[in-house]
Amino acid sequence: MKGFEAGVKYYNAQKGTNVEVLGWSTEANDGSFTGNFESLDDGRSFAESFVQEGADIIMPVAGPVGLGSAAYCQETGSCKIVGVDTDWTVSASEYSDVILTSVMKNMNVAVFDTIKAVVDGTFAGGVYTGTLANGGVGLAAVSGASDGSRLNSKPFSRASLTAPSPFNSLPEIKAGGGFSSGFFHLICIRPRRCFHPDDDLRAPSCDQSRCEKTFRV
Repeated sequence: MKGFEAGVKYYNAQKGTNVEVLGWSTEANDGSFTGNFESLDDGRSFAESFVQEGADIIMPVAGPVGLGSAAYCQETGSCKIVGVDTDWTVSASEYSDVILTSVMKNMNVAVFDTIKAVVDGTFAGGVYTGTLANGGVGLAAVSGASDGSRLNSKPFSRASLTAPSPFNSLPEIKAGGGFSSGFFHLICIRPRRCFHPDDDLRAPSCDQSRCEKTFRV
């Protein structure tokens, strides 16, 4: 959500616009939270509330809850969705017509890079930060873009939430709303992990006698 807000502020600074972010304040470190990952009804009600406040774009950072938001946008035609975690035009293709883009966690890149470092003997532990530079995160193709990456040149009367260049096929954007489940995930690699389907993945170690190879990390 901090990145979402930072992007809006950057756009406003570059374009002299005044797009407003609803549902999150980095300064206050607080925002709108559903408290769960499951309730489609919550996703719908949050989206409806944001739209009533003037939001055109909604970024539901709450897993499946966001599908309720997508359904609301599709049924009412009043908003667009920024999907999260995966490309929603693939994982929730039934809502492709209201998906503006998706912010993706490229877990395959993080896992590949970590395993490669273990095999190469260069793995040092610590915190893995996914960035655009290392491919750990990404942005899916943008609806209305001319080639899936660059945006058309026709300007909005207000602003877009996603890039310094505007789209040509979306309505005027007045505000963007976002909410979160309020939960955060940590992905850890535990010490002396070996891999076997019968192992308890929550345990700090496993029965090494069943492993072809044990990684000491």
